[in-house]
Order: sequence, then C-alpha cells, then structure tokens
Amino acid sequence: MISSSTGYPESEQPVKESEYFDKDPFPIYFTTGWMKRNMEKLAECLANYVHSPMVSIVLRPANIYGPNDKFNIEHSHVLPAMITKIVNHQNPLEVGRWYRNT
Repeated sequence: MISSSTGYPESEQPVKESEYFDKDPFPIYFTTGWMKRNMEKLAECLANYVHSPMVSIVLRPANIYGPNDKFNIEHSHVLPAMITKIVNHQNPLEVGRWYRNT
C-alpha cells in the first residue's frame, strides 16, 4: 500500500520512524493522517494476525517531487527518479534502494 507522510506528528525537528504513532498527526492533515495510519495497521494485521498471512509492504514516500526537484537518478526524490528511468527506457525498471530508517 502507498501511505504518506501525513501520518507523522507535528514537530520542530525531524521525526524518527519510531515516533510515527507517538502523537496525533499534524493538525492540517489530521483526518488523512489517521486514515493512512489505520491502513498501515490493517496491513500489519493482515501480515501478522490472520490464519493465512498476507505479505504486506507499506511505502511512505515524502517530498516526492516539485518544480525545483532534480531529476538526477542518484539524488532525486522517488517520482522524479522513476519518471527519468521510464523516459530513459530502463529495463528492468529498478524501483529504488530500500532501507529501514530507525
């Protein structure tokens, strides 16, 4: 499922992944933030707590693109990098490097 950064709480400093559920989402994104959080918990339940577990992956892209983004494969955000790879006919299409931010 594709989630979003709207679930993160309001903070004056960068928020760690482990703090995602510590406080309510940023007030302007309150409803959307809780919907995304609930969808992530549903994915967790389907992966861990049902009779026949389902493999679940949650993607939470942030700052995905904008007018001043760089379309450099190594340093751009997710969508600009994907657009560049598609335009350049990358085959097979590499979605990205995955790491856990803890």
